[in-house]
Amino acid sequence: MQAYENLEIIVSDNYSQDNTEQVVKSAGDTRVRYYNTGQRLSMSHNWEFALEKATGDYITILGDDDGFVPNAIENIDKILSKTRSDALCWHQSRYFWPGNVVYLHELFIVLRNRAVPIDAYDNLCKVINHKKHYSTNPWLYSGFVHKSVIEKVKAQSKGTFFHSMIPDVYSGLAIGSQIENYIYSTGAFSIAGNSSHSNGMSCISSKEKDRESFNRFLSENPIPFHNSLELVASSIPLLVYESSLQLVDLGLIDPGKIGLDLKRTLSVCISEALQKEEAIKKREIDTLEKIAEKNNLPWNDIYNLALPMPANTTKFKYNFRQSLIGRKLSGDKIGISNIYEAALFHDRFKRKNFTVGYDLIRMLSELINGK
Repeated sequence: MQAYENLEIIVSDNYSQDNTEQVVKSAGDTRVRYYNTGQRLSMSHNWEFALEKATGDYITILGDDDGFVPNAIENIDKILSKTRSDALCWHQSRYFWPGNVVYLHELFIVLRNRAVPIDAYDNLCKVINHKKHYSTNPWLYSGFVHKSVIEKVKAQSKGTFFHSMIPDVYSGLAIGSQIENYIYSTGAFSIAGNSSHSNGMSCISSKEKDRESFNRFLSENPIPFHNSLELVASSIPLLVYESSLQLVDLGLIDPGKIGLDLKRTLSVCISEALQKEEAIKKREIDTLEKIAEKNNLPWNDIYNLALPMPANTTKFKYNFRQSLIGRKLSGDKIGISNIYEAALFHDRFKRKNFTVGYDLIRMLSELINGK
């Protein structure tokens, strides 16, 4: 569904034992190039393998349960051609596949559609200090980055781009440290899929049977979590801090200038953990305490800084914000069952130019019937 011709699609098959190669080649598209890693690689090393094969001017990474919306590449090219920016990233819509381990089968469609220039260093500081989400950085997972920037990072990183076991978070921080500005789009060019095979979904489940994908991810990963920390994979602030430390060790960022503060980070992590269900909360709090001990930080002082929010506050703020930026729809009710169907529905929905005053029931009926 991408009409743009000057496009190279690299499929990095991480030594799968199914018919992936046959499926890819059956597409019959000359823009597609298939590679097999030849052995099972970690997530970060598979991404590194794919980067080595890419020859395009701008590069992005798409997970196998994610999808671009129709003609996204053509629209992205128009923005990059006009702005001549080294990077463009965007706010993704989200699709929760049937059978995902945490959420209902739903499609969340981002309704906004505006592109704005962002100061890279300023945003990097805000992300590292937990004032903005890491996905607002110019990362590879929902963004296109000029290959020269990727090569610049590699040149300062021992010839390898990825130096963290969490490559998506790491990519945004690494790239943000090396460019002056970039374009951020509030409109979604892709849909982030969350399936039962997603590491991010698997790690936040309290049920051990649902953590199979995450446990496999850990067992395959030769890049250790930073040695001054302990892994809490479901704690986003800690993952951001870990990637930051890896970049400090490489000399890509200055910890003093950027404002790295482990004590503040741990307090933010505790605040988030206190909002989670009991089993996950205990697991995270115990590990965070170990990190404090390892770094000779006063645990009681840190814990007291992390006062829990009122029970209904987080939910209210989340729902209010989501209602402003997008629309959440039941996958079963709108008749979709995979990322491809989600992308097509997403396109039809946006084409209807939805406004608050539109008859949503009538519009959904038209969309489900293919109009």
